[in-house]
Amino acid sequence: MLIFSTIKPSYLFDDRRGSTPGILCLLITGIILIAGLWPFNFHPTNKVDWLQNEYGIVVNKPGIVYSQEPIIPQEAFSRNTACSIELLIRPHKGKGYRSILALYDSDQGQLIFGQLAKEFYIRVPQTAKNIYSHKRYREIGIENVLEEDKTYLLSVISGNGYTAIYIDGRLMNSFPNFSLMTDERGLSGNLILGNSPDGRHTWNGEFLGLAIYDRAVTDKEVLDNYHAWQQHQLDRGRLGNFIMPTALYLFDEHGGQQIRNHASNRYHLLIPRPFQPLHRNVLEVPRREYWLTRSNLIDVSINILGFIPFGFFLTAWLRQSINRSAPRAYNISIILGFCISITIELAQAYLPTRDSSLLDVFDNTLGTIVGILLLKYALPIFYKIKGARALSA
Repeated sequence: MLIFSTIKPSYLFDDRRGSTPGILCLLITGIILIAGLWPFNFHPTNKVDWLQNEYGIVVNKPGIVYSQEPIIPQEAFSRNTACSIELLIRPHKGKGYRSILALYDSDQGQLIFGQLAKEFYIRVPQTAKNIYSHKRYREIGIENVLEEDKTYLLSVISGNGYTAIYIDGRLMNSFPNFSLMTDERGLSGNLILGNSPDGRHTWNGEFLGLAIYDRAVTDKEVLDNYHAWQQHQLDRGRLGNFIMPTALYLFDEHGGQQIRNHASNRYHLLIPRPFQPLHRNVLEVPRREYWLTRSNLIDVSINILGFIPFGFFLTAWLRQSINRSAPRAYNISIILGFCISITIELAQAYLPTRDSSLLDVFDNTLGTIVGILLLKYALPIFYKIKGARALSA
């Protein structure tokens, strides 16, 4: 440990004024702020456009469409009733988890129809019976069914204790003991198309039609409705000869910010001009099932590595130029690293295209500490090796 105590701050850098570490620290801080807050746009454009040659809209990143009021298909909707959702879509190229459709209730969680690669999946909040499970959601899905630039009718029928998934009128699978309506929550919330409520999972593709029923549609009706959608035999509020859906969106406006519900005068959808999610997470902690995913591990590594130079050069400047004692310099560096990180994360809560994460604050602070440790231990070892080589020469 003698070598550690003999290395003085003035020898850390070959700079009489000691300004080099300070300048480098300022440059690194600027880079961190730019990287953390880019693109500095609090009102990004909502990338949702109307199709020109057919009924429908196309959603690109970042894009979102939602209802301004909760959609409640029936006042008595509960776990003992049934529902059906038909969604006519055309997926485009994308990666990661993408939310096609969501019903969002801030108190009760969210129902999500999503896509991962070619898989179509459905996610519902965990039931009260499984509140001790580490997973907040239950999930079912069908693999290898959604190809790029192909049109599909997704029909999801859910009753008391079961859910069936049809694609293009054909039953793909039925899932017992799985219902879209969990506990007494029913099926309600703001309807969101093309993204998750927090705006983090944009689905790239086209919406061509959507119908919601407050009953279980039969197998024959699923097939007949598929042909009706396919042939565009839609008669204002009806599909084929069947009863009127609770909500029906034909995407036939060809312009404007409103997508009308042809089944009633309520629950119209809005295409906001700026991209603005319904919900923003502030200092969010990632769900446990995502901790060891590749994307999260890459994000953790970047956040730690980004703050290592900051901790290294800030501590060097405090010791060499300001002549702070080692313990005080270390404490100041850790506090400033934490403050810069949490400032960035709080600002990101107001940037719709960025994510505010408590894990990032921890990673950045850890990176600052690693930089301090490198200065304290690695640099003296370097000088010892360098000195030994000079003597041998």
